[in-house]
Amino acid sequence: MKFLLNFRIYITFFILISSGCMIPDSNHVEPNFHLLFHVESEGNQSSTNSLSFHLREVSIPPYLDDTRMTHRFDKSTLIYRENERWAEPVGEGIARVSALNLSKIWDNLNFSAYPHRPKPNCLYEISLTVLSFEKIGRDQVLADFIVDVYNQNKIIKQFRKRIFYPIDKDGASNEVSSLSVVLGMMCNFISTEIEDMPTSILYRQKIKELKFVDKSIHEVVQSMNENFLPDGREFNFVVKNFPEASTAKISLMLSDVSILEACNRIAMLANLTFGVSGEELIFSGN
Repeated sequence: MKFLLNFRIYITFFILISSGCMIPDSNHVEPNFHLLFHVESEGNQSSTNSLSFHLREVSIPPYLDDTRMTHRFDKSTLIYRENERWAEPVGEGIARVSALNLSKIWDNLNFSAYPHRPKPNCLYEISLTVLSFEKIGRDQVLADFIVDVYNQNKIIKQFRKRIFYPIDKDGASNEVSSLSVVLGMMCNFISTEIEDMPTSILYRQKIKELKFVDKSIHEVVQSMNENFLPDGREFNFVVKNFPEASTAKISLMLSDVSILEACNRIAMLANLTFGVSGEELIFSGN
């Protein structure tokens, strides 16, 4: 009996080996990987002098910190798509493309983006906080950003921008295209906001020659108001929190520099700080 049972097992095994073992097809599907990319967005390109900048690490909400692409159906319903994934961390992708967009808008190669460090003499550091960056509903994407602009590690401007944009056709690739277009639109908005800032205006306005010999800070500021105010703006140089009776004297000679650089040099020699408040260009003792 035992012999018969072993014989049947042997025959069964022999038949399986002879005919080939039938293994069920795998249900595994290789995911598609996607990259954000630079798109020539709508809006005017800057014709002003280049603004150097560094794009800091992008802050994203935890639900976007995933390789899987997301789809928000409504305020409280979100799904992750296993077969549609980002080829890089989405925060790094936003930083990479945004930096490239701004460099093209400003026609500037003096820029950097996280994870790289700022380049020397960087004028601005830009911080992006992402509130939303995904497909919503059936046929559109949403990008919602808070932007902080820093100069010399001091925040000088903050604003928020929210953009909806349609998806032309179904498919993750078209969704990525729409998100890339939105990034281009976002960067056009950022560039417009930054270009209109007093710091940018002072940076673009050049001084051919500046010379002070043994002048008080008040005499220097009077001369700046008479000779070096930016064109087309109601700015005014002022001194605050500095003793009127001070005998400190300044000597300085510069050529082919921006008004901003000249102001920073004057402030350093006078042991002051330089900043902007509204239309006042302030040399301050605080």
